[in-house]
Amino acid sequence: MSPIFKTPNFYPLAMAASIGFHAGLLGISQIMPSPVQYPVQQAPNSISVMLIEEAPAPKVEEVLPEEKISELQELVEARTPVAPPEEKKESQQESQHSLGAQVEATPLEFVNQAPAYPAIARRRGWEGVVIVQVRVEKDGHPSSVTVAQTSGYQMLDQAAVDTIRDWRFKPAKSGPLSFASTINIPVRFQLVEEE
Repeated sequence: MSPIFKTPNFYPLAMAASIGFHAGLLGISQIMPSPVQYPVQQAPNSISVMLIEEAPAPKVEEVLPEEKISELQELVEARTPVAPPEEKKESQQESQHSLGAQVEATPLEFVNQAPAYPAIARRRGWEGVVIVQVRVEKDGHPSSVTVAQTSGYQMLDQAAVDTIRDWRFKPAKSGPLSFASTINIPVRFQLVEEE
């Protein structure tokens, strides 16, 4: 059975139209004038720079008459009290402290876990306080965690060191600047009787 409607084959016709269109474009491009080219001068290899000397600033004597200068000096001396040397030292120390308070590094609250009490130590009734020395870097992470004072039980000491090694800290600060510092953290292992 042959179909009622035959669709004509448009492929050869479309191909011929495409070839004709592109050939026309090529022909037009040959007729069109070439783009204008401008000559370009090469940049010089070196550049000469002339320094212009500034005129010296006028002296104070040239701006103000000498009588006015002496009047101003008298006014300045009368308004500025001369402090004895001891008071000057104190004021220098105060100015250094006023640059910013120095704050020691501290562990972050609500972030760090408390050291776990080892089960064997609980069963044996071991208690004690271990002091852990921590080097806190200026970004707040501990770079060195060691035992400064032992609790008397290596298992308790190790539990404290292992936990604090994962802690995060607020770094030490002097005003707005953070810096690395070393702090000691006491960790108490104490058994509590259950009621």
